[in-house]
Amino acid sequence: MSGQRGGGATPDDGLELRTLGPGDLADVAALHVVVFRDSVLSELGPEAVRRYYRWQLTGPHDVEAFGLFAGDDLVGFLVGGRFRGSMIGFIKRETPFLARCVLRHPTLVIGARGRSALRTGIRLLVRPAEPTVVERPERVPDKSFGVLSVAIDPSVQRSGMGSLLLDEADRRAAAMGMERLHLTLDPQNWGAAEFYRGQGWRRLGLPGDTDHQWLMGKELPDR
Repeated sequence: MSGQRGGGATPDDGLELRTLGPGDLADVAALHVVVFRDSVLSELGPEAVRRYYRWQLTGPHDVEAFGLFAGDDLVGFLVGGRFRGSMIGFIKRETPFLARCVLRHPTLVIGARGRSALRTGIRLLVRPAEPTVVERPERVPDKSFGVLSVAIDPSVQRSGMGSLLLDEADRRAAAMGMERLHLTLDPQNWGAAEFYRGQGWRRLGLPGDTDHQWLMGKELPDR
């Protein structure tokens, strides 16, 4: 998931880069809803988004979550790492809550995206969870840091914050012993695709790629 552009911002621009914790989840959810307003998760509401990120921070993952703050305002964040059930674990943990959300928003399942999300949710719900296994190993390169989501406040896009967050992801991935990074991208998001290519990312072409979903990756420099 990506909602950012490139540029040349640095911490000297008055920004503070810090690790995110449970106390930041409300701000993370609010920014996610603004940046990814058309996603099914956002349409379920800020509380659904907050619970989603709570699972990413507290589930059986090796996660790195950090944000850029202008004063007290969160203006950008990145969540990544090695995930063991980023979606399946969330759905199984929050099944009653998510069911209530769908009942309160029945129009969500009318559109194609909503129907697809519902089918995926049901499929994951009946699948046994394996919390010790990195999910979808056929699409998770070995020793690769997965970028789950990147979001930049629309009011400050194209100011370099995306580059700053990805540079920090490179540093943290290397500290974890990773050799590369990967993420899933909608190739129809031309701005994001152009940005990542400019940052040295390339399409990996692993199983599961479609016209609407590419897995892209980037090798880290030799240490």
